[in-house]
Amino acid sequence: MTLHRLPSTASIVGRRGLEGVLLVTLRDVATHLGVSTSTVSLVLNERDGGRVRPAVAEQVRAVAAEMGYLPNLAARNLRRGRTATIGLLADGVATVPFGGSMLAGAQTAAWAATWGLAVTSVPRVVVSDRNAIAWATGDGGDLVVKWSGDSSWFGRLDALAQLLLLLADRGVPVAAPVTALDGRPRVVVDGPLGPLSVTVLPHVQGDWLDTTDRDAVRAAGAALAHLHAALADAPAGLVAALPPTRRGASVPLRAHLGTWLAEGDRGLVPGASRRLAALLADLPELDDDVPQLVHGDFRAANVLVRDGEVVAVLDVDDVSVRHRVDDLAAACTYLGTLFTGWAPTPPDAQRALVEGYESVRRLGRAERAWFDALLLWHGITAVPGPDDTAGWAAAVG
Repeated sequence: MTLHRLPSTASIVGRRGLEGVLLVTLRDVATHLGVSTSTVSLVLNERDGGRVRPAVAEQVRAVAAEMGYLPNLAARNLRRGRTATIGLLADGVATVPFGGSMLAGAQTAAWAATWGLAVTSVPRVVVSDRNAIAWATGDGGDLVVKWSGDSSWFGRLDALAQLLLLLADRGVPVAAPVTALDGRPRVVVDGPLGPLSVTVLPHVQGDWLDTTDRDAVRAAGAALAHLHAALADAPAGLVAALPPTRRGASVPLRAHLGTWLAEGDRGLVPGASRRLAALLADLPELDDDVPQLVHGDFRAANVLVRDGEVVAVLDVDDVSVRHRVDDLAAACTYLGTLFTGWAPTPPDAQRALVEGYESVRRLGRAERAWFDALLLWHGITAVPGPDDTAGWAAAVG
């Protein structure tokens, strides 16, 4: 995820690996969500199809990413009978302290040649499957360097980098990529075993959004409205280069909720589901524009604040084509979620977010009616299961 401040190691229970790095386990993720370890394992090993509810699987993936979970590659490779390892031959790397930094140093020459950056240190590198992220320091300040060896994602990654530049140009607080010497925000370079898609980002200093700070929450709501306005201007070619939304923009919102009530509702909060059905029957047609690109994951862990101002909206990787009011309702539902704080957003924080949003863009009459229904729906789908220690069901019950 783009430019997240890492959670304090004191806040996560896990196992320690090389160089004292705290590693998060499947059990940690399961305990945090109140689900079984086997459920988390199925999702993170991409074997959840037809076996785990989509809403639960989405939460597992989000929380695992936020907590910094990385698979035990040695165990996974034993099961699969193969590896996806890129090897670097150098005397002593595996036997001296900070060998990871030496490994990252192998990339510094490429950064200098492509971006004109002199990197002086790489204090941390995290590698997961075919992707990696490195924290670097150089003459350009503190940087975050991300690269991927999965060529099937190169087109999407390039489009996301272009999108960040567009948002920054529109005045949205995002971490815009440091462009290469030829002006590109993301570059494909030769790697040891094939091409690598690489981007360099500034490291943004700030604190995660505190939902008890109502002024900061209002500022976040205003930032979301500005983000929606900028995303509405995204060129059609750029939108087409991004993957389709999870449910597909071609599915009308009313039909989607109706199908969910008939086929996807787990019956965890029956009273709330009955209220949603009643609301849906009387909802007017939406009077906003056609669905557009929206953030898709706007919450405290993706908003950095400094001195009461939003300094960065993070993680545009989940942009999708949906109605703006749907994105606002989802943001109200999940705004309070952090690495170890996956709990419902307090109602007064939800109201503050909407106030901030409407200080920039007022909701239409039909949007207001839909907002209530969508807020209820997102709240119902957030209930993880019968073992709901965080109180999601009570929040919508």
